[in-house]
Amino acid sequence: MDKKILYAIVYLGICMMISAWLISNAMHTNNQPEKQLLTKIELGKYLGLEKEALDKIVPEINPNEVHTLLDIPSIRINNLYYFPKKAIDEWLLTGERSFYENYDFDDFFDPMSNK
Repeated sequence: MDKKILYAIVYLGICMMISAWLISNAMHTNNQPEKQLLTKIELGKYLGLEKEALDKIVPEINPNEVHTLLDIPSIRINNLYYFPKKAIDEWLLTGERSFYENYDFDDFFDPMSNK
């Protein structure tokens, strides 16, 4: 009977140590502030874009000038581009909003027509 109690106490102690470790890790990762500036690689992951598509919208660094197909919000620090997460979200919403405001859906879909 004494061995069963000893094993139960050891097992309980191990379980308590594991649960304390799991809780402390969860609390540590949740308290970290969310990253606000994204690198080019992080931007690609955030937008879900492949490298080829990302290269078309991210500015290229040239000593004389900057070329980009789209006006994506970015900050240049020491010849490296960073992308503010909030500005990227707003840029995406603004682009989507302007598309819907400028597109004539009557030509695309007319519910009253019998075609």
